Amino acid sequence: MSENNIKPSDKHVDQDVPVTGNNITTEQASRQPAKKVRRPLLEIRNLVKKYGDVAAVNNVDLTIYEGEIFALLGSSGCGKSTLLRMLAGFEQPTSGSIILDGKDMSVLPPYKRPVNMMFQSYALFPQMTVAQNIAFGLKQDRIYKDGIKKGFFDFGKRLSRDEIEARVDKMLKLVHMEEYRERKPHQLSGGQKQRVALARSLAKQPRLLLLDEPMGALDKKLREQMRLELVNIIESVGVTCVMVTHDQEEAMTMAERIAIMNRGELIQVDEPRKVYENPNCCFAAEFIGSVNMFESRLITSDRNGSVIRSKDLDHDIHLDIDVDLADGMDVTVAIRPEKIYIERSFPVDDKGRKMVNNYTSGIVENIAYMGDISIYYVRIPSGKIVITTLPNADRFNIGLPTWDDQVYLSWDPESCVTLTF
Repeated sequence: MSENNIKPSDKHVDQDVPVTGNNITTEQASRQPAKKVRRPLLEIRNLVKKYGDVAAVNNVDLTIYEGEIFALLGSSGCGKSTLLRMLAGFEQPTSGSIILDGKDMSVLPPYKRPVNMMFQSYALFPQMTVAQNIAFGLKQDRIYKDGIKKGFFDFGKRLSRDEIEARVDKMLKLVHMEEYRERKPHQLSGGQKQRVALARSLAKQPRLLLLDEPMGALDKKLREQMRLELVNIIESVGVTCVMVTHDQEEAMTMAERIAIMNRGELIQVDEPRKVYENPNCCFAAEFIGSVNMFESRLITSDRNGSVIRSKDLDHDIHLDIDVDLADGMDVTVAIRPEKIYIERSFPVDDKGRKMVNNYTSGIVENIAYMGDISIYYVRIPSGKIVITTLPNADRFNIGLPTWDDQVYLSWDPESCVTLTF
């Protein structure tokens, strides 16, 4: 690229990204962190939940590992909350099994499951203090143990009043709420209420913690502050956690793995970076982050590379890899906005030669200033709007494209993801 090219700030080699494939070097292998070997804790097998003829959850298979923070991500009505409620015991599955620690708990009522759930609204008792809210579940176990309520599950060792008090103190210290123990919920901020709800959920030492939209009741700035704090608390306890959210940033920040759900089915399950960089279908690509999608046709593909032609672009897309698909097949090429370069001058390759593919021209139609980045909406000759981003490293935006500028857009071959459905 020329000196005048404006490139995304993340155009660098990430040394922390695991290297895959057969071309891994000894030096690269030595830099890769060793993966933890963890045993499966929760196994969901062929799980189905139907309401009449409608399958809210359709034949879901999923394994979640001990100590993992796992996120179910999807739009409203995709089935993620129904799946979470079946794990909690609030809904009974139509068929399938939910195996926790080797035991099928799909037919057990909620109070017989070593599972606790933190609700979006937090569900704190308004008449109780912070300490009383945290102690509530522990005291109920004592009541059930004494047989006052017949038919309830025997949770094991009865906690004395001193033990309950000690457990409450431990939870208050864990969530940094010691000085608020005598306050009522209405005297707390949103973040403080969340910490109390989390402490109450962890007090009974569940094997599985369920979080239903844990940040949904907080404003944006507080959500950002609480994400890592919540993760640190959960990891310090070592509990396995399944959370449901429609917030992509929340899922990708907090979870080790995420599952994208749509119409009751799991679309893709993987680490957040892999889902973002290597989506397995158009739905996954479009659901996570922003993406430019080009409907195309594979012209040729062999060991020398692949040539893809799109009706939206006036030049072919060339890839350095064999996409291993039949020539003439319809495909969709996905390119993330931050991986598209935008410049006023004609793009050149690494050797200074004018590019003959992997580029197009256009007019800047709109710019959205977001503070840390600016989002450019460029209309290309086919009429399609292509989105690209630039970091606002320069306070005064000297030399950057502006409205109605003629610009060129280009991208590296490895920035393209070829999808078939």
